[in-house]
Amino acid sequence: MIGVRPTTKTDMNYILDIDLKCFERTWELQQWLEFERDQSSGLLLGTWNSLPVGFSVYNANAIKRLAVKEHYRQHGLGELLLKSTEIVIAKKFDTVTIAITESDNAALLWLTKRGYKARRLLIGSGFYRGEVEDEFLLEKRLKGTENDTHE
Repeated sequence: MIGVRPTTKTDMNYILDIDLKCFERTWELQQWLEFERDQSSGLLLGTWNSLPVGFSVYNANAIKRLAVKEHYRQHGLGELLLKSTEIVIAKKFDTVTIAITESDNAALLWLTKRGYKARRLLIGSGFYRGEVEDEFLLEKRLKGTENDTHE
């Protein structure tokens, strides 16, 4: 069974392990600790039968990292993490953004199917498969927020 929950102090080893298994460029422990202290940031943990196997990291209205260990993908956990993060962000913002490297076609397609649209190209800001790359800044309008206006 999949689930999403807030993190606790005892989750840091799980978070570091997920980061290591899912990203080429992992965050150092100091980056995680600084992020944890930032009041505009948050982290949600994705679980499989209570075992932490994924996470979503956000700052203000930007999703900074979204990850699920490979063995646990294709079961809806990534979607649940994404939706849960959007719900938290929608409490204060009308839109959510995420930057994806231009050659990460799987992530681009996955997010496009979930309502994200490319807004601009960020030159030389990404890293994918050992190469510095441009990133697309994707954006999604969050429906049903307090600040939502009728279109």
